[in-house]
Amino acid sequence: MTEHAPLRPEQWTQLENLLHTLSHEQRLWVSGYLAGLGTAAPGAAPAAQGPRVVVLHASQTGTAEKLARSLAERLQATGFDVTLVSALDHRKARFKDAAALLLLASTHGEGDPPDSAAEFYRQLMGERPPRVAHLKYSVLALGDTSYAQFCKVGRDLDTRLQDLGAERLVARADCDLDYEDTAGHWMDQVVAQATAALA
Repeated sequence: MTEHAPLRPEQWTQLENLLHTLSHEQRLWVSGYLAGLGTAAPGAAPAAQGPRVVVLHASQTGTAEKLARSLAERLQATGFDVTLVSALDHRKARFKDAAALLLLASTHGEGDPPDSAAEFYRQLMGERPPRVAHLKYSVLALGDTSYAQFCKVGRDLDTRLQDLGAERLVARADCDLDYEDTAGHWMDQVVAQATAALA
């Protein structure tokens, strides 16, 4: 037990027992959640929400969605106004009044977007894309190196957003099947950079 920790011995034991059961991703979420709780004094009025951030996931098997939910929770705990949305419902994202767009996109088959993201992908890549030049953005690409078009959808989205004038907040991260460490590091960077650049 840390010498000056304000926890009773039994509380410290409970905390240590819990931490031993958590994955890296779960520890990051708990850290962000507790940091968010610490920003308000007991009994104080809720703080005004920070800038609005869109966390958009394009998922085929659910991995991108799971990671997007974790990222959204961390950003909310840090004080951001977060819109979590599937690419299938991309019209609900309201890019025009958002400060940042964080895309978590998987690649399906031989370089195709997930079924849920086909329309969003076509629109962004088409002749009349949404206006995104005012946004800061970052992309987490999920794929499988056994396929020739590894993380193609994420790479395409990253390049297209830059071409449309959006400003990269954090460099794109490309994840293979063992994605946990790469995704965790990307989320750490996104939360830190968003806090520094947007809050």
